[in-house]
Amino acid sequence: MTTGEVLLNLLKQTLYRIHEISANDAYDTRQSYETVRIK
Repeated sequence: MTTGEVLLNLLKQTLYRIHEISANDAYDTRQSYETVRIK
């Protein structure tokens, strides 16, 4: 499981709109940015 997949699963657990996300370098990937943009 990649960090992008983990992030997607975490974001699916909330019904609320997310205004800001802070993370370490592990989530600094194109897949993570696209996942956050969709949410």
